[in-house]
Amino acid sequence: RSELDNVAKSHGDTVAKLDAERAAHKATQEKTVQGEKHVKQLQDQLASEGRDKAALQKQLEAERKSRLHILSDFESERKQREHLIKQLEAEQKLRQSLQKAVSTKEELRLKAEEEIERLNQDIQEMMDEIDRLKTFEPPEKTDDEKINVKLFLEDDIRFLEVDPDASYEELIIAVGKVFIETYVIRFEDQDNHHITLKTSDDLKIAIRQHEKAESPYLKLVLEKAGAKKTTVFGFKKKKKPGDEGAGGPQLDRKSSWFRGKNKGRDDDDDFE
Repeated sequence: RSELDNVAKSHGDTVAKLDAERAAHKATQEKTVQGEKHVKQLQDQLASEGRDKAALQKQLEAERKSRLHILSDFESERKQREHLIKQLEAEQKLRQSLQKAVSTKEELRLKAEEEIERLNQDIQEMMDEIDRLKTFEPPEKTDDEKINVKLFLEDDIRFLEVDPDASYEELIIAVGKVFIETYVIRFEDQDNHHITLKTSDDLKIAIRQHEKAESPYLKLVLEKAGAKKTTVFGFKKKKKPGDEGAGGPQLDRKSSWFRGKNKGRDDDDDFE
């Protein structure tokens, strides 16, 4: 019986322990449930905070984009203002240049009017001089006092007589009566150089050289204005080797002899 009591007592202790463990287990389960609820609340709070954070990030991103857009607009507006300022400066420079051009044009117009007036006066003086030369009648002189002149124009040779004291204008008129052409008068000296006559002084020098040389006639070579340079006999210069096939004219024996005689001399040594 004492053993039964001991067993019953031991069984009672075991039951009490089991009840205590059950109570502790139940308390643990309740704590676990409360903990899970708390964790769930924390998770919900965390998720809510995450959503809030995402919303804030979106808001910040939108605000950043808005600020960038505002800055871009400000930059474009600044560039537009600079462009407008440059356009205004360019327009101002253009206006100044146009004003200068107008003033320059006015000055040129005034100068042109003055030049036209001066040219008209010169033309009138030339016309008066031409009328005077047309009506000019030199004093009659004997044929012995006049100088015999040979005129060479290409292959045409003419005789002419001029006074020893004739002016360049009188020579032009006399030659114009023989050849109605636009020409250049050249004097051939003893060295076979063709010297261009432009003024009365040139003609006087040519007459003095003619008198010193005591030649029977004064030789004048005429060249048409704008024509290619020819020899004293009116023939064109000899072509270089290889140019004959191009249809160029051949020089006759007389011209070949003349060029051979003057070989080594400078035919272009003319006095202007």
